[in-house]
Amino acid sequence: GDFVTTEDGTGIVHTAVIYGEEDYNLGIKLDLPMVPMLDEKGHFNETAPEFIRGQYFKKAEKEIKNDLEKRGLLFSRDQYTHSYPHCWRCETQLFYNAISAWFIDIQKIKGRLIELNENINWYPEHLKHGRFLNILETAPDWNISRNRYWATPLPFWKCENKECGETLCVGSVAELKEKATNFDEVFSTDKVADLDLHKQFADKIKIKCAKCSSVMNRIPEVIDCWVESGSMPFAEFHYPFENKEKFEKSFPGQYIAEYIAQTRAWFYYMHVVSTLLFDHNSFENCVTTGTILNDKGEKLSKSKQNYPDPWKIIEQYGVDALRYYLMTSVVMEAENLFFNEREVREIYNKVINILWNVVTFYLMYSSDYDHKTKAQDSVHILDKWILAKLQVLVKEVTTEMDNYNTVKAGRPIKDFIDDLSTWYLRRSRDRFKGPSSAKASAGRDDEQDKQSAIATLGEVLFTLSKLMAPFTPFIAEKIYQEVKGLGEKAQGSVHLEEWPQVNEKLMSDEVIKMMEMARKVVEMGLALRAEQGLKVRQPLN
Repeated sequence: GDFVTTEDGTGIVHTAVIYGEEDYNLGIKLDLPMVPMLDEKGHFNETAPEFIRGQYFKKAEKEIKNDLEKRGLLFSRDQYTHSYPHCWRCETQLFYNAISAWFIDIQKIKGRLIELNENINWYPEHLKHGRFLNILETAPDWNISRNRYWATPLPFWKCENKECGETLCVGSVAELKEKATNFDEVFSTDKVADLDLHKQFADKIKIKCAKCSSVMNRIPEVIDCWVESGSMPFAEFHYPFENKEKFEKSFPGQYIAEYIAQTRAWFYYMHVVSTLLFDHNSFENCVTTGTILNDKGEKLSKSKQNYPDPWKIIEQYGVDALRYYLMTSVVMEAENLFFNEREVREIYNKVINILWNVVTFYLMYSSDYDHKTKAQDSVHILDKWILAKLQVLVKEVTTEMDNYNTVKAGRPIKDFIDDLSTWYLRRSRDRFKGPSSAKASAGRDDEQDKQSAIATLGEVLFTLSKLMAPFTPFIAEKIYQEVKGLGEKAQGSVHLEEWPQVNEKLMSDEVIKMMEMARKVVEMGLALRAEQGLKVRQPLN
């Protein structure tokens, strides 16, 4: 076979047609004998030599080597370490075994699967014509049967008359009741919600063969759970038996989200089932996340406990900091994220803490607000600038959220909070204090400026709470409840609000550029002070 090389191992391999996909394909090609020697539990059956019958296949290896050696047939005997498949849950050794199974013929619909993929918006975009398209193009037929006990029984009944061999697929409980000869003996009700349709009951049901009148028995296999997962979009409504309008209104789903491995699993199987039944894609938008690893690059494992305790992180930094960190990280771009507690702390300090300090400052003066002054009427350059920056933020976050890109949507929020706190609020502190006794003559102008500052900061926080709601739902709600009394038509919760719209009248590239220049001048001045060792509070000549 082309899978044998002289670079790996000895260059000589044995082939066992029943026990491996490559071996099987080669066996079919060369018409080699197929001799099943293991039962379903991995023990040698009656076909095997007597001295290993009934033994577990791994345990029998030593006996086989001893027998070969005894008979002078062993050239050399060495221990060789190599990788071997194990069950990821219980670590039991696994073996490949060719068994008869039930399949869905994927090749018949492969072209249509590829066509319907064009209707889906994938994020990240490269998955559409990359990984997912490759999965569709190379998809084998789908084995939908499993040789287990606890799962949904496959609804196939087969005639016990071998000359007939008729097969029947039962499509509902009602059809099963109609066709079964002993339904009432097995089940006390025909109400779907009250029925236990597992093997121990379904296997007792007999059906009269319509072709030869013999008895039809259910096949022993159960269904692959991915058939059920792939059926989720309609099965959750118990369609087609009820909720027809509800299902049709919600299909296809607007978006789904899962991690990258589901491209080969849930995403794929939903696409297949939907194509088979409805000739339509199952979902319109798909957000695919990566895998979270620990700082050593290991996959997080409950058994190994190789990750920081999430509850301690939540207690220390809150769920908002953790959520914002994840939603703006590369894990949302289907990349691996090396989880770093230090970065969560940074988000807590630079987003949550700084923002709450701004809110606390606002609340010190909010009771002085006259509820008449409007932010958009302010003539102060700082108010105009922060409102212009806010419109840029609304536009950016909206555009990227519409594209399902939480990374590009969320990261500008952190920069805006920094601008709000370290530039707008620091430069505006005196404005909030209003007229001072030393400036009593200024009177009305100082008071008006104070009202404009309060109105502007309140407006900014109110809008910001709506923008942040999907990223940091708890602090967004807290801020919303604190500032909603601005005379706005507020809802009971930020999560019931309409998404903010860009106010084009407040957009001003000129104001933003002027402020950038002013900040650059200040930055240069501070740099010169640092060079000369002059403290910031020391006045200059």
